[in-house]
Amino acid sequence: MASRGSSPGAIISIVILGILTVTFFVTTLMFYAEKNNLEAAAEDAVQSRDRFVAGGEVDRANAIADRAGPGKSVFAHMEDVIGRAARIAAGSRDISINDLEQRVADIDPERVGLLRIATNQRERIASLQSQIDEMRAPAAEESARLAAARAFFTDDATRVRRDADGIAQQQQQLSSQVTGYSGRIRDGIESIRRQEDETRVRVQQVRDEAENDKATLRNQVAQLDEQILRLEDEIRRLRDERRAATIRPRDEFALVDGSISSVQADQQQVTINLGRRDKIVLDMVFEVYESAASIAPDPRTGEYAQGKAMIQVINVGEATSTARVVERRGRAQIFRGDVIANPVYDPRKQYRMLVFGHFDTDGDGRPTEFERDSIVARIREWGGEAINAREAADLTGDIDFLVLGQRPTVPPQPSSQAPIDVQLQWIRLNDQAELYDEFQRRAEAVGIPILSQNRLSTLLYN
Repeated sequence: MASRGSSPGAIISIVILGILTVTFFVTTLMFYAEKNNLEAAAEDAVQSRDRFVAGGEVDRANAIADRAGPGKSVFAHMEDVIGRAARIAAGSRDISINDLEQRVADIDPERVGLLRIATNQRERIASLQSQIDEMRAPAAEESARLAAARAFFTDDATRVRRDADGIAQQQQQLSSQVTGYSGRIRDGIESIRRQEDETRVRVQQVRDEAENDKATLRNQVAQLDEQILRLEDEIRRLRDERRAATIRPRDEFALVDGSISSVQADQQQVTINLGRRDKIVLDMVFEVYESAASIAPDPRTGEYAQGKAMIQVINVGEATSTARVVERRGRAQIFRGDVIANPVYDPRKQYRMLVFGHFDTDGDGRPTEFERDSIVARIREWGGEAINAREAADLTGDIDFLVLGQRPTVPPQPSSQAPIDVQLQWIRLNDQAELYDEFQRRAEAVGIPILSQNRLSTLLYN
């Protein structure tokens, strides 16, 4: 019976095994529950971490934590960095990133960066500072001159104050006199103003009267012109009758003055049959023609053809003279027996020439009335007589030639408010231009030959 019953050790072992099994089961349940809690906590921790640091940013976060130093969190470090950046950029740690970005956008619309803007500004400031440094030396010199001037004027001011005291006393003495003078001056000014007003009215009246007189004179001139035309016709008729009654084989302007006596082989010098007894002078010029018929004017243009050469007297004898050839036209040769002519020279008479207009004898391209004297001097030098406009106002005297320069240029008529000298200058030029036209018209009407400056200069070899 004893062999089939359980032993106490086996029972104890079974009991202990059961207890251990229950204990292990309970422990397993506890560990599993803890594992679930830990996994849930780990998942919460990962989610919480991802709000601040993503999975791929852990290494960078660790690097930032290392830079933060011991005892300082990454958040605190980043907040400090952001605050410092805000203070550097905006001067305040409390500004938000959005506000900072808006302000930076206003300053840096092209987004080149505040640092680059600051660098450019620093360079500009350095350039301006350099310019200021360069200007400091002149400024210092100017300051020194100013100080010297201030010292001078300070001394001068002292003298001026002393003089001012004396002047003040004189002013007090003169003040009463000035007061009296002021009243008289005011009365005088008023009187002058009244006289000016009266003068203006009188000047306008005179101008109106002058315009009326001018219109009247124009009518009279028109009437006189008609009379002049009738008289000119009568003069032309009388002159034609006088010419018909005078023994005059050909036109005086085409007369031959002499001829060529001999010619050097090189055609550089010639001898003419005129000398001192014929009133030949040095530098006198003659045109050389083949015959007297060559001197006649062109019936279409009225211009006289040039000769085949021009000679100038270089040596005067009693009966003959030597001349050099100063100009040769084409390949024309000079032969013994060729005739010579000069419009001013005539040993038997003295030509009278009316010289009028503006001339350009110096070749500067600006004809003036004062250069007429050169033309007059050359005519008188070669025995001619030059008369002025006053001596031949009507061209009815014994005038052989009319030498006309350029017509005076008349500017636009000035207003009545222009200075009196401007108005007088215009009147003078206008009168000259009208007289120029009148001389030309009357010379053509009565048959007086007209020479231009170019033609006269060619014949006289200016």
